[in-house]
Amino acid sequence: NPSVWLEGTDIYVAWIDDSGDAIEVNTINTASADALGTKCSSADQGTIDTPRFTVSIAVADNGTVYFAYSDTDEVDTEAAVFKLTFSGCSFTDITSGSSLTALDRPSVVTIGNSLHMIFQDGNLSHSVYDGTSWTTANTTIAAVTDDNYDVTTDGTSIWVLTVSGATGNNFYKCASCPDSTPSWSSLTAPWSSQTNV
Repeated sequence: NPSVWLEGTDIYVAWIDDSGDAIEVNTINTASADALGTKCSSADQGTIDTPRFTVSIAVADNGTVYFAYSDTDEVDTEAAVFKLTFSGCSFTDITSGSSLTALDRPSVVTIGNSLHMIFQDGNLSHSVYDGTSWTTANTTIAAVTDDNYDVTTDGTSIWVLTVSGATGNNFYKCASCPDSTPSWSSLTAPWSSQTNV
């Protein structure tokens, strides 16, 4: 599945190239007639060649690109987090210390120059990378097994909306979300009274 992130006037897109078992990233410059950038391709990542894999991308204020991926079933076990310097296509594997493992379905956002990764590790979890190291790893957001969710930020706080069971949802917020010791609260989703949401 593709993933997109808007940073300034650039749209960053990440996707899985199943022919090369690679993650590919490119940009679209909305201020320059939607000019296409020069694609960056990661090294061969093993067997990430099926639609079961999911990738998520985010870009820090300093231009550093981050992406994370994992399988979504029990066939393959690849999972990783990368830091990418887009100019020059320099990829750095930063998975170690993140607590991300197979089947964790990562979703990433950035606040300032820090990466915030939400994932399912038995509980809904949160890890933070400050550009140099993981300052927070595997903090529990909630003791739930929800594995369909989306994440957004306003550049200060983070919200996570999950699907719970066949008809329910859970909604969480990390207010003024810091790099260390983030605190999450459970919210009542304002649309919870709506049908089939």
